[in-house]
Amino acid sequence: MTEPESPVPALARQAADRAVSEGKTQLPAVAAEFADGIAVHDGSAVTIGWFVPLVAEPARIVGFVELTGDLTFRRFSMFPAVPAMDASLWVDPDQVLATARTVMLQGDEVGRPQLSFYRSVDRVAWRVPIKRGGANMTIYVAGTTAWVEPTLAPS
Repeated sequence: MTEPESPVPALARQAADRAVSEGKTQLPAVAAEFADGIAVHDGSAVTIGWFVPLVAEPARIVGFVELTGDLTFRRFSMFPAVPAMDASLWVDPDQVLATARTVMLQGDEVGRPQLSFYRSVDRVAWRVPIKRGGANMTIYVAGTTAWVEPTLAPS
């Protein structure tokens, strides 16, 4: 038996569409649509918001709406038009892992990627936990860029 899908990603997409219709943001002058939202997690894996990608054909991300955990509009951001960025770099966990592997070392043990942020909620990035030589570390992935940092214990 499979678990039913959560309706929240679709509700996040609807909230992003509503933000446009209410004039909270303007869409770019390209044919683009919001995809279902992706949960944004804090360092404890708690959902704190939603990232709703704005995708144009052929499968390129042109921007996003960020919502709070209760689906309230928080902000809108656009990606540069050139170079066009493949949407999978931001929405596909398998592609995120492929980007993370560019900074992994042989023997690294990798965990499941989660969309999160880097130091500030305004810096959306995927967080990929790894164990390197017994130490917990984090690979952050934002588009085509990946970097490694030690995982800090909560204070």
